[in-house]
Amino acid sequence: MADKPQAYRAEKFPQAAKVYRELARQSVADEEYDIRINAGAVDAQLEWAGLGELAQQKQPTRQDLDVFETAFNAACGSIARGEFAQGQVCLKRAKDLCNALADVSNAEKEAELLPITVQQVYVLTQMGETDEAVQLASSIPLAR
Repeated sequence: MADKPQAYRAEKFPQAAKVYRELARQSVADEEYDIRINAGAVDAQLEWAGLGELAQQKQPTRQDLDVFETAFNAACGSIARGEFAQGQVCLKRAKDLCNALADVSNAEKEAELLPITVQQVYVLTQMGETDEAVQLASSIPLAR
């Protein structure tokens, strides 16, 4: 399965989706969690690329909202489909789950929260909530 990382990095999302579907069918021991997270990321990328018909999962499931990575991937898929209210709910859940992590450093949390916050700003803008988007955007730390 050496094709997996290369297909994703090369933005060959249909190929990456095929690899993750195969891995999921094989029930690779101790890898189900990572496969689910990465398959969700591929599905979101397929949606962004206009290839949503190739995505395996269209709507977030209860299981997607259990872990911040899968909640974030579900949010990105929803946003790519223009389902901003649903995306906003998933982003809030991802942020809450990330903030609740006890086994990661503050720096790691900040790194994980940045793309969530950026997506929240985008969603708020798309929903016409520009004042809230500007306020949230001003909380994003800028590199110095």
